[in-house]
Order: sequence, then structure tokens, then C-alpha cells
Amino acid sequence: MVMSRLLAKQIMQYISLAVLLIIATLLLLPKDQYGVESSASTSVQTIAGKNVKSEVIAQKTYKLLFMGDTMLARSIGNGIIKGKDPYVYVTDKLDLYDLRIANIETTIAPTEFAKQATGKMYTFNSPMQSLDVIKKHVDVGVLANNHTVDFGPSATSAMLDAFSQKGIITVGAGKTINEAFTAKLIKVQPTPEDPVLLVGLIAINDIENNYTNAKSNQAGSANFDKVKVAESIAAVKDAGADLVIIITHWGIEYSVTPTPRQKEWARYLIDSGADAVIGGHPHVVQPTEQYKGRTIVYSMGNFIFDGMSGQALKGQMIELGITLNIATETKAKKVIKINKNVSISSTVSIPVKIGNDGLPRLE
Repeated sequence: MVMSRLLAKQIMQYISLAVLLIIATLLLLPKDQYGVESSASTSVQTIAGKNVKSEVIAQKTYKLLFMGDTMLARSIGNGIIKGKDPYVYVTDKLDLYDLRIANIETTIAPTEFAKQATGKMYTFNSPMQSLDVIKKHVDVGVLANNHTVDFGPSATSAMLDAFSQKGIITVGAGKTINEAFTAKLIKVQPTPEDPVLLVGLIAINDIENNYTNAKSNQAGSANFDKVKVAESIAAVKDAGADLVIIITHWGIEYSVTPTPRQKEWARYLIDSGADAVIGGHPHVVQPTEQYKGRTIVYSMGNFIFDGMSGQALKGQMIELGITLNIATETKAKKVIKINKNVSISSTVSIPVKIGNDGLPRLE
């Protein structure tokens, strides 16, 4: 009898261990496959009651990299046509990251679709070979900026098709206004053994909107519309995003100080559910600050851009460390709750210096 009870106890222990292993395996799958609630909190949630034990069963820190204004036309485009890679001095650094996002500040479209915008001071149409270069170094191309429609909506539409054909994710532009505001839900999983991180990305533009805004039947970029961007944040969270990052194109060129409009919008985006706001357009670095525990980068400055001088030759990449914890809560040796908690655990500015050739180098 004693031996039977001991054997039964050992069997139950093995069964409990097997159940925990099955749970841990299921947690490596995306949310829609296992139904675990996600939250962007910084601590493990607990349930009121005695003898509740919380235990982290999986933890991973992911590294996301954001690159500033990237213009691949003019002399840089000529170099690309000749086989040069404008990322040559930073390739090793970029390869260290799990997700790389860049502001692609140019049209990239076949000449048969390109009709230069009338009255616009600066227009860029980079060679089609630029897409192969981007594909090597960038995972997500941000197209919400004031150069997405430099050569007309037809060129923008052709550019979106070209990015898609190359397998490059884009955000912030679309063939209609609804497409432009559609958030992208990015699955980040460096290895099959890693837990899945779901990153929601939204991008909006506030510059030269008379040229750039998408319409119900016209390609372009998303603009600063509070109702639409709030709807986009809510939609991507409902789709399972563990955190939401908004990329903004805003501010005054060559000003190192954010405007009141930038500050007001940054806070609105955080209040609407964004976990971080990453800005560009001024061509120079602007401050980074915290608001309600969330990161706001007002401007990364330039990344790849020729014809610059002074402060515009200094830029920064932004590294976000995203920590994901999966924890079980047990009571009387039974799992009663599983928590998936995600937080931005670090924000790092990586200085870059733009050479006279317009190419970035690490400082």
C-alpha cells in the first residue's frame, strides 16, 4: 500500500511537469494560436488570494532598430546604379537586430509611372535597384513622409507594388486612405525556440500634406488625423499587438527644438495607447523624453542623405530593447493563470555621422 501511494504520487508529479512543459511549448506560438491575453505592463499580474505563486517560465529581450531620413536618389542613387551599397559602413551593426525599421524618404518607381509634382521644391525618385539594397538591410520601410508622392499617386501606387514584390513590409502609405492608416502587425521570432513578439507599427505624416495625403481612391500617405490614428491603434491592439510604436514625420527642418505641435501630438499618441513615438523629418537630432513612462524620440535626424552640412551631418539610430516575460501563477500546485508581459526595457541612441558622400558611419 505504501509503495502504491508513493508510485501514485510520483506519477502525479510527472503529469504536472508534463502539463507545464506543454503550456510552455504553446506559449511559443502566436496569440491567435493559444489565446493568451497580452499586456504592455512592467510587472507580473497577480490574483488575490493566499499561496499564489508566480514563476517566469520564458524570458527574451528583443532589439528593434529605427533609422532616420533615408534618401537614395541624386548622387547616392548614381552610386547604387553602379553597384555601391550606401549601408556599407553600418552593415555589421544593422545585422545585430531582430527588426529594422527605416524612414524611406523618396519615391522609388519606374519612370513610366513618374510625373514630377508641380511646384514642389525638392523631389526624389530613386533607382529601382534601391529596392534590392533596402531588402538587404531593412525589414520595414516607413513611407509616411513628404516625398512618398513626389512623382504623383500613380508612382506611389507602383512603388507600393514594387516593395510588395520584393517582400519588404511598408507602413504609413497605401493605395487608399484606409490602406495608408492600416497598422502593420509584425511577428518577431529570431529562432523557432523564441517566444513570439507581436509589434504593431503605425506611421503618419504632417508635412506638405497637399501633395502627400492618401484619399479614398488615390495613393498617398497617412496624415495627422486624430480619429483615424486612434482607430488604428485600437485595431492593432485588438489584433494582438504586444506593443504599439508610432513613427511620425513632423516638425521644422534644421530645428533642434520640437514644436508645440510635436509635443501635443506625441502626448496624444501616448494617451491613445502608443508605447513609443519615433520621429523624423527635421534632418537634425531633437531630444528624447519620457511621458507617462513611454518613450518619445522627437527626431532621429538624417541617416542616408547627400547635400547636407553642419548639424544635419549628425544623426542617430534608436535601439529599443523589448523584454517579454511569460509567467505562470499556481495555487495548490495548479496553474490558474498565464501572463504574457511586454515592456520597453531600454532606449539607446546610437550616434551616426553622415559623410560628404551622404553615407552613415558609426561615431
